[in-house]
Amino acid sequence: MKKLSTLFLFVVLAFTAVSCSKTEGEPSNVFTDNDNKGINISLTWTASSAVDIDVLVFRSGSSSATYSGSSFNTTTETVNLPKDLTDGTYIVKYQHFSGSTSASVSSKIKAIDGNKVVDASSKSVTQGATVDAFNIVKSGNKYTINQL
Repeated sequence: MKKLSTLFLFVVLAFTAVSCSKTEGEPSNVFTDNDNKGINISLTWTASSAVDIDVLVFRSGSSSATYSGSSFNTTTETVNLPKDLTDGTYIVKYQHFSGSTSASVSSKIKAIDGNKVVDASSKSVTQGATVDAFNIVKSGNKYTINQL
């Protein structure tokens, strides 16, 4: 009887330990560039007529864009940031470059060869405006995305 109660106690404790343990993954706004190939920022937007939205990436404290994506396209824009991007904070902005109507802009960001996609920001951008969308904090090969 003592062996049976000891076995029962062991099973209960083992089950409790397994069911209470939690596998900690990355938070939803964090991803890792495991292949060290850089990251991709992809914008999509909707507007009632053709508009051109550009994506601008500024190193924190800089008044000049460090990287930008600007090709005339009526619904998408993309920019790749290199694998050797210096650690630090970067501010991503949407610029309404041309067109006469406002646009609803969404962005996704991921490692170039990665599977995890972070929904970075959704913003409305009016004609001629530039808006702060989100920031990227890079540390090694880890990226944290924070909406602004």
